[in-house]
Amino acid sequence: MLQLQINNRVALSFCNRQLITEAEKYGIELLPLEHKFLTRHSDTPGYFEGLGKLDKNSPEYLALSKHRLEEVNYYGARQIMKNELGGKSVVLVGRSHMNTAEGVYGIAELTGGIGIGVYQKSDIAHSGGRKAGATRDTSVRISSRDDTVGDLQIDIKA
Repeated sequence: MLQLQINNRVALSFCNRQLITEAEKYGIELLPLEHKFLTRHSDTPGYFEGLGKLDKNSPEYLALSKHRLEEVNYYGARQIMKNELGGKSVVLVGRSHMNTAEGVYGIAELTGGIGIGVYQKSDIAHSGGRKAGATRDTSVRISSRDDTVGDLQIDIKA
């Protein structure tokens, strides 16, 4: 199983179209991991409302964020494992869900998969792959500038 995270919303729609086309071409199933009630809590309006309103360093925010990670990662991993017996899958998730973050195991670890972070960069000469040299602290929230998330990283020249 391959897990990708794409670090640019504009690139995401283009990459999503390319990914869907290539996945269909090679018979790779794309699975949605959000659940209307179990992870989105649609039956409880405002359940995760604090994530957008609280100070990101407050204990309340950190507790809500960790709770969401636990729910989505557990549910997502269960969905993947349920569907995996038939073959290959690619899972698109945010960086916090891919590998361990905030002390919560990521979907890659929970399923035995490989997490690959995809980063668009304007300061590189050529696109390429790498393995981050630095070890990051997996007990804390991932910063928006952290390009070391994933077992491997792919840098795409912007």
